[in-house]
Amino acid sequence: MKKKYLIFIPTLLQLGLFWTFDLGVDEAHYMLYARHLALSYFDHPPLVGWVHFLVNFILGENLAAARLPAIAIGAFSAWQVFQFLRRQDFSEAESIIGSLAGSFAFQIFVLNTFLLPDTLCVLLVWPLLAATKNVASKNRTKDWLWLGLWLGLSGLAKYTSVLMLIPVGVVIISKLRFSFLKKFGFYAGVGLACAVVLPVFIWNQQHQWGSFQYQSHHVLSTQEVSWQSFFQSWILQFVIYSPFLWPWSIWGFVQLSKKMKQDKSSELQFAWWTAVSIFVFFLYASFQNTVLPHWPVLFYLFTLPFGVALALRSYRRWILGGLAITSGLIFILALLLITGIGYRIPQALKDVGGWPQTMSIAQEKLKPGDYLAVTNWTYGSRAFYYGKAKETQIFVLGNHNDQFDLWRQGNPEGSDILILQIVGDEKNLNTMVQCQVLEPAEQKEITVRGSHVYDVSFQWCRKAHLL
Repeated sequence: MKKKYLIFIPTLLQLGLFWTFDLGVDEAHYMLYARHLALSYFDHPPLVGWVHFLVNFILGENLAAARLPAIAIGAFSAWQVFQFLRRQDFSEAESIIGSLAGSFAFQIFVLNTFLLPDTLCVLLVWPLLAATKNVASKNRTKDWLWLGLWLGLSGLAKYTSVLMLIPVGVVIISKLRFSFLKKFGFYAGVGLACAVVLPVFIWNQQHQWGSFQYQSHHVLSTQEVSWQSFFQSWILQFVIYSPFLWPWSIWGFVQLSKKMKQDKSSELQFAWWTAVSIFVFFLYASFQNTVLPHWPVLFYLFTLPFGVALALRSYRRWILGGLAITSGLIFILALLLITGIGYRIPQALKDVGGWPQTMSIAQEKLKPGDYLAVTNWTYGSRAFYYGKAKETQIFVLGNHNDQFDLWRQGNPEGSDILILQIVGDEKNLNTMVQCQVLEPAEQKEITVRGSHVYDVSFQWCRKAHLL
């Protein structure tokens, strides 16, 4: 076997474990997109839902359909990272280690198992890079059309993909100056990109621009600078991209800049300006709200493998040791999942196990006209997904406007509501609902593969009035 195929070890591991646990919070949410096919959605553009719909149509709605696309994207991206490093004059061994480090970094490993909008961004950045290089070197109409297509699809994947206009623009302007403004291809490409993202604008126009308002509040707000959210954001990234690998992403960020000054290739410019755009935007955003670790994944996609491959020349033991510890921890987790031992650790896997059993119990308690309520959207995603039989009678308590409100049919006001909570994470119901009668809670033990995972609480609220 050729050594370069070692880069697919993470893919083989993902294929071995993807069936061992239930859908997580985000996974279930985006699988629900596929059930409710629309031009767009309240919290994200529609591409992830469209992809799920297509794969579900082919494979059926199951774990394979949910996760195999992400695993395939991970394998494709690992190969692209390897090729990218080889083109930067790294040896085959250095490129293999760099690609493996990128794939085994905890957060990237997860994104290559769960199909999230960010996973699609990882997929689309590579054809976008190729199209940008072709436009900068050849400036043909067909190259502009390909560029417009990939930009448009990126816009359908995630709103922050607008940041990719920066590396694309810098590369093209640095090579062509502004001569492209005289080319028909430029306007054709812009027109195609706009046409591809048009569904997002149509949906928002129909829904009072709710998605744009949500995103501006969710990522950037007008609140005062918060050092707490800043430190939380970066500590999370340090931990979730692996403390043993994360420092090399910063090293790679610096070294990528130095190499770009020596070799002003379109590819290096694209990689550097992608990293800069993502870094600066989420650095600023981290002072407003806690930045979730998967949001800046494109920064790490380029800088971490580059930093590891370069540092391997001078810090070989540190690199190999960090990669061994990181991959070893993932292998241990995989072993715990495959054998089922992980479910014996109290609440360790509560976010990816037990909801099919929970909803089975809940549905036995419901009769026509009753509603099932949960206390936040993270529970709502699993309740909606695994509560197929009575999905339209499920809703999320709280005074808010989100995607679940759009999916809910009927008005629970004045009805009997069964409130489902996870024991240990109960909320103050007095701030959410008033009940003519609030019956005592009944607890049920949830077991997965013979192990107790957590307890759930069911409590009837008779003649509910929502607050």
